[in-house]
Amino acid sequence: MSKYACAAAFLLGILLPGSAASAQTGGERKAVHVRGSAVFMPIAQHIAETYMNERPDRVVALSGGGSMRGYKSIIDGTADIALVSHAVLPELKKEIARRGLTLVSATAGYTAIVPVVHPSNPLASLSMKQLKYIFSGRIANWKDIGGKTAPVNVYVELAKDGIAETWNDAVLGDGGTLTPKAAVISAERRIQLVAADPAAISYLPLSEINASVKALRIDGIAVTPETVLDGRHPVRSPLMLVRTDKASAATEEFIRYFIAPRKDFHFAGFFYAAPSAKPDK
Repeated sequence: MSKYACAAAFLLGILLPGSAASAQTGGERKAVHVRGSAVFMPIAQHIAETYMNERPDRVVALSGGGSMRGYKSIIDGTADIALVSHAVLPELKKEIARRGLTLVSATAGYTAIVPVVHPSNPLASLSMKQLKYIFSGRIANWKDIGGKTAPVNVYVELAKDGIAETWNDAVLGDGGTLTPKAAVISAERRIQLVAADPAAISYLPLSEINASVKALRIDGIAVTPETVLDGRHPVRSPLMLVRTDKASAATEEFIRYFIAPRKDFHFAGFFYAAPSAKPDK
C-alpha cells in the first residue's frame, strides 16, 4: 500500500465509523465521502482536516484508488465527490448517460507532469515531438537525440490512471500508441528505477519529483506557477472535484471550501486556479 493510500485509509477509519450516507442530522446529509486520485490525496487530507476543524458538525471521509475509481464511485453512488486528475473517459460516458446523470466538475488547480531521467543524463530539455517519438518507440536510443549511446528504457504509469491519461493525451495524441517495450510501474517504484538506471525515462507529477532524479524541461519551458496555470507548460494535470447535479448541500459546501485559494496553504508542485465549476462533458 502506498503512503497516500495508508493516509487515506487511516483518515477514513477514524472519521467515518459508519457509511458516509448514514450520517444525517435533521434530514441534512452531514458526511461527505471523497474518493479518487492518490496524487492529490495529501492535498485533500490537509484541506479536509482544516475544514472539519472549522466545521465540527461536518465529516469528510477520504479514500484513494485512483481517478477511475473516483468516477465509478460517484456514478454508482458510493461516494459524493470524485477527486480526479483527468476528464471522464469515453468508456464511462455511456454508463453516465444510461443512469441519466449529469456530472459537474470544479477545478481547484493544476500540477505539471514532467519528464524525468537519471541525474547523469546530459540532456536538459526535450521537445514534445521527441517525447512522442520516445514514448511511442520511434526513438529507441539516446544517441539519436544527443545523449549517450544506450537504449532508452521507458517506464510509465498504470493504465487508466489520471496522470497516465493526461500524459498520453498530451504526448502521444489521438490515435497514438505507447511503445510495447514500456514497463508499467507505480509512481513510487518508477522514481527508484529512474534513479538507478542511466538509460531510463519516465514522467511524474511535479509534487512527486525528488532530488534522486533529473527533471527535464519540455520545449525549453520552465515549470513555474505562471507557465502551468496559463497552459504554456504543455503537460499539466488538473485537480478536479466532480459531483452529480443532485449532490447534497454539504457536498457543495465542501467543494466551495476546497477550491477557494487560501494564503496559508502551500503544497509543493500544486498551483491554485481561479475557482470554477462547470458541467463535465
